[in-house]
This record gives sequence, structure tokens and C-alpha cells, in this order.
Amino acid sequence: VFHVEAGLRSYDIYEPFPEEVMRQMTSRVAQLHFAPTEVNKDALLKEDISDHLGPKETATKTIAVKVYFSRRLDDLSSFWSSIKE
Repeated sequence: VFHVEAGLRSYDIYEPFPEEVMRQMTSRVAQLHFAPTEVNKDALLKEDISDHLGPKETATKTIAVKVYFSRRLDDLSSFWSSIKE
């Protein structure tokens, strides 16, 4: 499980409901987290979720940005290789 936009938190399980609960549960089972901002990355670190953070460059960028700039399906293999570094 890859968690895109990981670390978004309100810390209120009722607002937004049910998104906040799902975010926190997903963080517990995800194998790789992509936090869009440093604030989101810090939220994961605060929850002791550090073993599976994505690479430094993706910790501050939304994964969709990289996918958008991949012009062809062939480019996706190099994209996936780049996030493993």
C-alpha cells in the first residue's frame, strides 16, 4: 500500500468524517508514504511513522506532479526507479 498525500491530519476523528479515521488507519498499514509538505512529514514523524517515508524529494511534492510530467507510459518505469533512490 502506497499512501499518497500522507500525513494530512486534523486529529479530530469526527471532522472530517470519515476521512481522518481512514487517514490514520492507512498510515498504519502503508508500506510507503508520500507526504506533500514538511508539515505532513512532521505529522508522520510525530506518530513514529518513519520507517517507510518516501524519498526526500517526494516528501515535499505531491506524487501527482511527477506523474503529470511523465509524458509517456515508458517514462513511468524511470519514475518508479527514481522514487526508490
